[in-house]
Amino acid sequence: MNKLAFSIAVLVTFFMVIPIFGVTIQLEIIDVSSSTVNGSLTITNNANTPVTWDFPSSGQFDLWVDGTGSAVCYFDILTSFTVPANSTIVIGVSHISFTPLGSGEHTAQARFVLSNSPPAGAPVTFQYGTTLNDVNDLSYDLGISSVNVQYVTGILTMHNNNDAQWQMGFPNLPVAEIRVDGNRPEVFYIPMSYAITIDPWGTHTEDVEYYTSTPLAVGSHVAQVHLLCNGEPAVGNPVTFNIAPSATADPLQVDSPQLKLTASPNPFRECIKIASDSQKPVSITIYNLKGQSVTQAIVTSEYVWDGKDTKGIACNSGIYFVKAVQGNKSTLQKVVKL
Repeated sequence: MNKLAFSIAVLVTFFMVIPIFGVTIQLEIIDVSSSTVNGSLTITNNANTPVTWDFPSSGQFDLWVDGTGSAVCYFDILTSFTVPANSTIVIGVSHISFTPLGSGEHTAQARFVLSNSPPAGAPVTFQYGTTLNDVNDLSYDLGISSVNVQYVTGILTMHNNNDAQWQMGFPNLPVAEIRVDGNRPEVFYIPMSYAITIDPWGTHTEDVEYYTSTPLAVGSHVAQVHLLCNGEPAVGNPVTFNIAPSATADPLQVDSPQLKLTASPNPFRECIKIASDSQKPVSITIYNLKGQSVTQAIVTSEYVWDGKDTKGIACNSGIYFVKAVQGNKSTLQKVVKL
C-alpha cells in the first residue's frame, strides 16, 4: 500500500472509532482570560472493555470557542488514548487565541483532533468580561466565632458560584453587621467607601460583629447578617446561639462606681490620649470586640495608646473598649480606630 492510500485508510479508521457506546465525555470550564480558556474533560467508560482512540498527531482533544479551533500546532506523530474498562479519566483542554475574547456569553466545545473535528461531549456556555453586581448573585454562610452577653462576633463567607466576576461598592466599613433578635448593633461605622471583588467561583470573607450596652438575656437568640448597602438586605440563613448562665465575670462588665475617663480624639487613626480624674495609679486595659485584652498599662495621669497590641502589632480598624480600674472604681468607654 502506498503512503497516500495508507493515510486515507488511517483517517477512515479514526472516523469510524468515534461513536463508542458506553463512553460519556463532559466538559467543564475552569478559568478564562482574554486569550486563553482552560477546561477539563471527564471521560467515563461504562463498558466492560477498554476503549482506545488513535490519532494522527500529538494532539488528541482540542477546545473550540464560538466555533473556532485553538491556535495550536500539533506534531505529526501517531498517538493513542485509552480509557480502561469501567473507569474515569480527567484531562485538561485549552483554547488559545490571538484574537481577544469579547465580553459576554461564549460557547465552548471539546473536539477530537481528527478529520472533520468531531465533537467530544456536549458544548457548554460561559461568561467573560461581564461583572455581576446583585447581592442575590452570591450565596452566604455565617459562622459564629464568639458569644458574650454584650457582643457576638462571626465570619461571613460570600460565595460567587458564577462564571462571571462579582463586584459591589459599600459606603462604610464594615460592609456587613450581625443583628440579634432583629436588633441592630450599637456601633459606629467608619465613613469610608469600600469595594469587594470576587472572582468566578471564588469566595470572600468578612468579620462581622454585634454589640449592645444592654446584656443579652440567658437563653436562645437568633443572629442574622445584613449587608450595609442599599436596602440593607438580610443574607444567608439565620444562626441560633445560646447565652448560658455563667459565674465567670465579663471583663467588660462595670458594676462599681465609675471613674471619670476621657479619650480623644475619638475616632482616631494613629494615637488616642486616655486620661482619668484620679491622682492615684489607674489600671488601663483595652479590649477588642471579642473581649480579648489587646494591651494593658498602669498610669498616674494619662495614657497614649498607639493602636498596637502588646507585641507591637498594629490593631485592625474597628471598635475597642477602654476599661479603667482604680481601687473599687471603674469605668468603660468605647473608642473607634479608623
